[in-house]
Amino acid sequence: ADGRILRKFPPAVFWPRPSVHSALLFLRPRRPSDLLPGEDRTFGPFVTAVFTRRRKVITTAVRVARPALSAEGALAACATLGLDPRARPEDVPPLALRDLARATAPDAP
Repeated sequence: ADGRILRKFPPAVFWPRPSVHSALLFLRPRRPSDLLPGEDRTFGPFVTAVFTRRRKVITTAVRVARPALSAEGALAACATLGLDPRARPEDVPPLALRDLARATAPDAP
């Protein structure tokens, strides 16, 4: 999706007061989608698994999403895609996550 921030909110507008700032976002789905037909069924669970370890580096996070993938396989996929293997998942661009999901899929070449 393409998105933009509509409004930012300080912690003081919430009760109890959180330790973070918040924002209201407007998201518009991309048409056509950046995913192949049917790819959303596998990409969604991949992203969810990767972001359960968002404070870990991407190579560790992708191995959570792809348990059969070796550490060497995760490093090789990152190298092939030009990704820093020490990057955190939230620092990886969305299309790079899509490419990483494709490159590490069990049926990938």
